[in-house]
Amino acid sequence: MRGRGEEAAARAAGVRGRLAVVRNGVDLRRFRPAGEAERAAARRALGVPERARLAVCVGRITRQKGQDRLLAAWAEVRAACPSALLALVGDGDLRDRLRARGVPGVLFPGAADDVRPWYAAADVAVLPSRWEGLPLAALEAMATGRSLVATAIPGLCEVVAADTGATVVPGDTTGLARALARRLADPALARREGRPQPGTPKATTSPRRSTPSPRSPCAPPIRRGRPPPSADWPGTATRRADSSRISSGRARRGRRSTGACG
Repeated sequence: MRGRGEEAAARAAGVRGRLAVVRNGVDLRRFRPAGEAERAAARRALGVPERARLAVCVGRITRQKGQDRLLAAWAEVRAACPSALLALVGDGDLRDRLRARGVPGVLFPGAADDVRPWYAAADVAVLPSRWEGLPLAALEAMATGRSLVATAIPGLCEVVAADTGATVVPGDTTGLARALARRLADPALARREGRPQPGTPKATTSPRRSTPSPRSPCAPPIRRGRPPPSADWPGTATRRADSSRISSGRARRGRRSTGACG
């Protein structure tokens, strides 16, 4: 299994014996921090406007990955940041249906043989998944030096810390929109979160033998003897790197984003 969330789910479902957690990894020789020069070059190659604020979501366009919820949040992002663009990079069974919604500011470039230019072009990466193991997209975005906004579910809340991005309640489209808009409106914040941090996931991780351990703080409450759910992980503990109370308070005071989102 790929993370502590899957380990906790297996334990809660009644799996006995010793478990090994072998985490995913990325090749840091291929996925390197991308600076302003690399960002500009990637945008020229991809046809993304130089001054646009770009959020990128890489992955299969399916219910699991939650792009439907991301589109539901996007109007609120655009209201705060009119120059914002969203690129859904990938194919999947929901791609045509979501594209047919005609949400303004959303790009559907399809699957990419090499996703590195999209990470390099991005201001922020986003993963609104309903459930995960330990997604490579999160590790790739962080290795490229991008702030990451993700749902607080097992697998994602294990890698997104308060100084590398934000986690939001699964299904909270307003919280998702505010976390994205905050970083799109504040490039300095996104850059700080994208810098390599001590403890950032590395390219490789040694296998670890596991014995029964306390439940992961973001593990789903699964009844013993039943398999992990195949839809949403109900009752997932929530953890936000930036407070929605602060965001909502600013919104009530009528504070508007400026500068980068002009």
